[in-house]
Amino acid sequence: MIIWGTYVTKKIVSSGQFYCPRCASHRNYKLRRPKKWGHLYWIPIIPMEEFDRYVECESCNGAYQEIVLKHDPVRAQRDFEGNVSHMLCLRSCA
Repeated sequence: MIIWGTYVTKKIVSSGQFYCPRCASHRNYKLRRPKKWGHLYWIPIIPMEEFDRYVECESCNGAYQEIVLKHDPVRAQRDFEGNVSHMLCLRSCA
């Protein structure tokens, strides 16, 4: 009897920290790349289909599109406050 079929692997491409929308704070993440394989006796033989990469939060196990890595409201708020204080200093210092 020959045992064959398909399964999906979820390889870790990178990891780091990001702002998790569900946790509402910075958390560790893993960037995963799912790929479907054809196997024979559980040995992957044929790569079949590659799916979109996704970000997985290590705290809440939430899965997000990769674009979430570019969104950081905490850093944006800090940058905004720094720009405002710099503008106020230029006005008062001049």
